[in-house]
Amino acid sequence: MACESLQERMPQQVTVRKTKYGLLIANRWLEVRCRLDQGSLALRDRSSGRTVIPRAYAAVQLVGGDVVSTQDGGFREDYDVQRLTDVHGQGITVRLSTLSVQHRPGLRLFLTLYEGQPFATIQLEVVNGSSQSMAVESFRVLAAPTAGRGRLGLGRSCRRWRFYKHGWQSWSPTLSLSCAQDDPLAPPPIIGPSSATPQKGCFTSELVGLVGDPTTGASLLAGFITTADQVSQVRLELPGGRQASSSLSAVSYADGITVAPGQCLLSEKLLVDVTEPPLDALARYGDALGRQMGALGWQHMPSGWCSWYYYFGGVSEQAVLENLEFLDAHRDELPLEYIQVDDGYEADIGDWTTTNDKFPHGLAWLAERIHHKGFKAGLWLAPFLAASTSALYREHPEWMLHDGDGRPVVAIQNWGKECYALDCTHPGARAWLGRLAKTLVGECHFDYLKLDFIYAAAVEGVRYDRQATRAQAYRRGLEAIRQNASDAFILGCGAPLGPSVGLVNAQRIGPDVAPYWHLPGELVPPTVTVVNRQPVESLPACDNAIRNVLTRFWTHGRLWLNDPDCLLVRDSETALSLDEVRSLATAIALSGGMVILSDAMAKLPPERRQIASLLLPPYGHSAVPLDLFERSLPRFLRLAIERPFQRWWLLGVFQWEDEPSGMTVPLPAEAVHVFDLWEGRYFGVHQHEIRFSGMPPHSAKLLSLRPVSNHPQIISTTFHFSQGAVEIEDARFDAGRGALTVRLTPPARRQGEVIIHVPPPYQAQGLESDAPAASMARRPDGLLSVCLVLPQRALFTVFFEG
Repeated sequence: MACESLQERMPQQVTVRKTKYGLLIANRWLEVRCRLDQGSLALRDRSSGRTVIPRAYAAVQLVGGDVVSTQDGGFREDYDVQRLTDVHGQGITVRLSTLSVQHRPGLRLFLTLYEGQPFATIQLEVVNGSSQSMAVESFRVLAAPTAGRGRLGLGRSCRRWRFYKHGWQSWSPTLSLSCAQDDPLAPPPIIGPSSATPQKGCFTSELVGLVGDPTTGASLLAGFITTADQVSQVRLELPGGRQASSSLSAVSYADGITVAPGQCLLSEKLLVDVTEPPLDALARYGDALGRQMGALGWQHMPSGWCSWYYYFGGVSEQAVLENLEFLDAHRDELPLEYIQVDDGYEADIGDWTTTNDKFPHGLAWLAERIHHKGFKAGLWLAPFLAASTSALYREHPEWMLHDGDGRPVVAIQNWGKECYALDCTHPGARAWLGRLAKTLVGECHFDYLKLDFIYAAAVEGVRYDRQATRAQAYRRGLEAIRQNASDAFILGCGAPLGPSVGLVNAQRIGPDVAPYWHLPGELVPPTVTVVNRQPVESLPACDNAIRNVLTRFWTHGRLWLNDPDCLLVRDSETALSLDEVRSLATAIALSGGMVILSDAMAKLPPERRQIASLLLPPYGHSAVPLDLFERSLPRFLRLAIERPFQRWWLLGVFQWEDEPSGMTVPLPAEAVHVFDLWEGRYFGVHQHEIRFSGMPPHSAKLLSLRPVSNHPQIISTTFHFSQGAVEIEDARFDAGRGALTVRLTPPARRQGEVIIHVPPPYQAQGLESDAPAASMARRPDGLLSVCLVLPQRALFTVFFEG
């Protein structure tokens, strides 16, 4: 349909207008100018007036290095405009086609703007109009022109910009980088999808990237929202060397797929967002990716116990049963859902249904014992790995991914042996994966599968199906498990994030935690850094895990449930201090994700079990790192809570330094009561900011920030980390009666305090409660404390004069 005939009938929110040099496509947030003669696009933020991308084009790179670009001859005048309605709403798609060049592939660009979304989507298609097949290496869906380059319109000094670098898989470091520093390496096969030569002033992010100027607030996000077929990257290049100006490019990799004569091939679909602020842009991107890929969730937020971080590979059937008995006896204090057996039960890597001598009764028997105690059963496995010593490899070497010389591809060296990558395009391997899932879920009756090291299915190599990309091979393997695992809860770990969306219920979002804060130097053997090429920032350590928990906040509830990894609270057989345990607990709590314990539970003293109880049940809502675009390790993690009876904020404050250090903490503009749960300390009323001095190394504060009222009000509780969101059903002050009435429901921690601020001229006169042993006392800081035991729902009323 021609543009002119559709123009008058188009919705007002999206307009397409012919201009002197081409097209102007706009909604109320965004303006896209298309130069037909040059084959280029420019994107402008209408609210600020900034032309954030002054000029860009699209191209396809063929195997052998030949590049076909929209700027070679520009776009044809006979573009098409179509209405569309999809998961993002109603909008307009403009299809632009390149001019025909003899013996050259043609390109089609699909540009979409929506009535109700402040972003554009771009998708590129290559058409083989020749008489010979061609092999496609990659799609440059967004790229800088080769001449007359424009400068990203974000701010004057690009060295002040920050770049959000998103990692490829669960353990890959994710952080914001100063554009004055170098881009950290993310080498294959574990941390990155492919080899890359570092270049000064160049930054590469997997799946999504965002560049912003903290001084102006301007930002530019580019991220792919279809992820089933191609691995994708976003790249920022700054002036210097061969680069004349700043540019952002976005590439999806076709991995050499052959396109026959007369056939076509699509790139993944790119979302571009130039609206502010950057934290909101990340959240919008997550929403769009989840919608597009059919993200899975779960009915509730899981909690449980995992064997790994205390027993590691030495776990035994007896150890699992001992913890099972303890948790059954302490169910009121630690109301967990799952008991998950981790690595250490299997005969070998790849031989998942055969147990070793430490598990004499087998998996089905153990799952039955877990169910008998009223828990659900979980199991760890690495289904896309096969050890060189395994029966799986010995019997089916043809199921492995191979290199160009026919040797099996080593996905990792671990467990003291080489572990090969499973070729998930092989029909035999996929059938085996399906049988494995049916056996573990249907016959052994496991309710929860933790799939680890699954990046292995997406590493580079020669596959049985030469027309399958890395992303497609990975998803075929994951789909074989998903389709045969009935309604089991599936957690991905060591998993490429983009291709996992829509197939997992939850996803690990960072490196492993560990019973130490920093990775000790003696724990970095040469086999980790040389053979596996895994940077220290991706290895197990609490600081590495917490970093990614904070920086991947936007994935939770949008792509899956976030797994921040396990909470370790023990006070022995650990190098973690109490402050470090509290920091880990703060990050896990504010992540909104799963809460999984991983200690020898009978060895925990009551005060350490209480830390775990404070996180139960999981709250489910993710906090936002306020300073994500100011520093690589965010310090401030804020969660807004709105209840019918009160609104407040939780603020996690993280002290990352190795020495005591003070910091100035941002607060709301309105006056708020400031109370720290960990210290049980009231800091008074503040607004805008508060200064803390001498915070211990690696410590955290978990602050409740309640707007000031002129009558008695709750400012904290010690029952749950949310300080009222879970345990308080209602709280009302009746000025006529001079009474504050609070209705509570018991969380995991049954004994605690409700802490009340009493402004003058009010004075507490008495307490009535149906809770056993309820009492009221004045704290040294002047606050009122109501102490309660909550075996069941309870009500109390405090009466005041004044």
